[in-house]
Amino acid sequence: MINWEFYSKRRKVSLSNFVKGAKNYPEALRIFENSRVEPPQDGSLQDLFKNTKNESSSAAAHENVPEVETDVLEEEPTQEALSDPEAGKKKTAKDFGIREKTSDQ
Repeated sequence: MINWEFYSKRRKVSLSNFVKGAKNYPEALRIFENSRVEPPQDGSLQDLFKNTKNESSSAAAHENVPEVETDVLEEEPTQEALSDPEAGKKKTAKDFGIREKTSDQ
């Protein structure tokens, strides 16, 4: 396993960015384990999750707020596309003027 100090300096990554997806200390340790990196021994990882514990409780208060959903509007087909029978057909290399390689070439 690689030492965290070496890894962070080599990859130029901060501790908070490295464990960005972790919601708690055990998840952060799992990230280190999966990455084959030894977690820092100076207590900085524990401190990071002690500080985020307060933030996560305030985030939990906002958890019941529904998310805004956005619909993706699809474009209506143009009159030109509707009248062209070739419009929905899958294009092949031949359509683009590309010759297929033969065994003679």
